[in-house]
Amino acid sequence: MAIHLYHLVNTYGYWFMVLGAFLETDTLLIAGGFAANQHLLNVGYLIIIAIGFSMLHDCILFYIGRGIGIKLLNKYPGLEQKMHKASEYIDRYGLWVILILRFAYGLRTLIPIALGMSKISDKKFLFYDFIGGILWSIFFIFGGALFGKAMAVLIPKFQWFGDFDNITIVIALIVFLGMFAGGIYHWIRRIKMKSLFRAGRIKGSRESAIMPKITQEK
Repeated sequence: MAIHLYHLVNTYGYWFMVLGAFLETDTLLIAGGFAANQHLLNVGYLIIIAIGFSMLHDCILFYIGRGIGIKLLNKYPGLEQKMHKASEYIDRYGLWVILILRFAYGLRTLIPIALGMSKISDKKFLFYDFIGGILWSIFFIFGGALFGKAMAVLIPKFQWFGDFDNITIVIALIVFLGMFAGGIYHWIRRIKMKSLFRAGRIKGSRESAIMPKITQEK
């Protein structure tokens, strides 16, 4: 008997998208877009879920930075390397970094915290984060849908996989490749940041080196 994901996706698909959006996992959004192309999920619902729960993720981190950012760094000194890089992004791009923070792999958890430690107002953060959520959601969900259309044309059948149906294979492949690529990226970035610190290219006191220089009033 063929192993199908139709019932699984119909039953739990939106919950997986909630998890993917809250953790800002691009791979699950792509898989959701692919499932929408197969008429298993609704694209409109996926975009609403992606925007809403990714904003919830960013807001939690933003207010952590606003409330206990410095205390957090004092308690966990290992965060200093990545927080310095996040602050560099903010100083370089200003408010525009909020639009692209979901695409800043390896830093998208720390950028909202660094923004919370800056003087940016809550309203400006929420506005730009909402726009960024729209861009991020549309890019990956529609990207997954387009990928589904391409797969339907290029590889109509996976006969050599026996009992596994097409959607099972493709979604599993998307998730695996996304996790593998993410793991490689984080490993390379970690090595690079360690080498920068050892070479003395990141200097200064903890607070002065990390605190973003955005000067908008709250």
